[in-house]
Amino acid sequence: MFDIRFLIFLILIIMIDTSQANYSPSFLEKVLWKNRIVISFMPAIESSHSNAQSKNYEKETEQWAERDLLFIEINPDLKVKINGQLTNEVDASEFVKIFPSNPEEYLVVLIGKDGSEKHRSFKAIPNSLLFEIIDAMPMRQTEIMRD
Repeated sequence: MFDIRFLIFLILIIMIDTSQANYSPSFLEKVLWKNRIVISFMPAIESSHSNAQSKNYEKETEQWAERDLLFIEINPDLKVKINGQLTNEVDASEFVKIFPSNPEEYLVVLIGKDGSEKHRSFKAIPNSLLFEIIDAMPMRQTEIMRD
């Protein structure tokens, strides 16, 4: 299953002129092939799903780290937390453009190390399902064999 947003993302990366002095790689470019990402897009109105996803992360941070998973929370005013810590390192609009969502609804997206979308849900993803999806990925299978 090929995702058109991933293709657009790759084309944009190729089109960027990296020889410009003011060029700064995007967050996704920095973590590409290093990390998987769970992005939690918070709705304008507080949601039990967003709280549940945060709690899922907090319950099993070691399991998330073992799978090279970053937990990114993007709130309605585009403030960003990575693994529970506020940061200015990430431009939230980068994610909003690639993974558009309705600001009135909760959305969580799993992104693989290759930068493609692996799973999308309008409610929190339980850790058991998240780990099942990741552990079935060929790259994760290779990681397990190496360890």
